[in-house]
Amino acid sequence: MDKVAKYKAAAQRWAAMYKVDEQHAIDVAASVLMTRDKVQMGGSFAQAIVDNNLREAINRADDICIKYLRFFSIINYNCGSYEIEHGQ
Repeated sequence: MDKVAKYKAAAQRWAAMYKVDEQHAIDVAASVLMTRDKVQMGGSFAQAIVDNNLREAINRADDICIKYLRFFSIINYNCGSYEIEHGQ
């Protein structure tokens, strides 16, 4: 499994735990993780989440991202690189 696929799989696992079923939110969660770990640089919303900048995150969020701000913050701080790499 390539690196990007591992990040997407991790986001999918966390989404299932938090009952997030909107694919856009899952894709953004993967982007947040990849931005955090410098795998791929996401957009300005993902960077605001990584930077823990609530004001910028709110300003840059679309309607779906606003709904899942808590989820993005949780996954950013709690989904570690070991879990991503090993699928735990």
